[in-house]
Amino acid sequence: MAKEVDLIGQRHGKLTCVEYLGLQKRPDGRNNKIWRCVCDCGNEKILTTHLFNKDMSCGCLVGEKAHNSFYKGRNRYLYGVLFKMRERCYKTDSMYYYNYGGRGIRICDEWQGLDGIENFQRWALSHGYKTGLTIDRIDNNKDYSPDNCRWVDMKTQSNNKRNNVYIEMNGKTQTLAQWCEEYNVPYSRVRIRLQVMGWSLQDALTTPKYGKRG
Repeated sequence: MAKEVDLIGQRHGKLTCVEYLGLQKRPDGRNNKIWRCVCDCGNEKILTTHLFNKDMSCGCLVGEKAHNSFYKGRNRYLYGVLFKMRERCYKTDSMYYYNYGGRGIRICDEWQGLDGIENFQRWALSHGYKTGLTIDRIDNNKDYSPDNCRWVDMKTQSNNKRNNVYIEMNGKTQTLAQWCEEYNVPYSRVRIRLQVMGWSLQDALTTPKYGKRG
């Protein structure tokens, strides 16, 4: 006679069995005992007796191993860059989703999955990445991919925004950020003068901080 199995209170890996849920009929007519287990991360998982003795976690352990494997001797910043890209493109409750995933912007297959982490890092390190640079899509209407991404400073990033407005003055056209750089004037001051106070670009750029328009 088979020995009765009681897993309640037993622990395997990160899983602890907390409740017996009953029997589940198998295709061969035999029954499996079903248990409710709680993972150290807080998630629950329903398992048979066999799977309880096989599984080590609710599934989070795979992610942890990949995370730790990537971090070992690797660049934490690049991991964060890819993580944020995925949030913008696929996490619907991200505050930036509407401007990325909501517009159909995705991440190429090469940078997806566990191998994607390694592939992204190799691409970054061989395509000009260094501290202080940010990832930028060359065409803001296309996906994140090796042929549409580059590493740039914040000034270039700002000038490549999809919603940038180009302003013409004296026969020359450039973004507001570029005008501010040329005249060495704070961007926030000029933007307020233009959008709130209704000044012309010439006055906004050339009037001293506490001066009056001529």
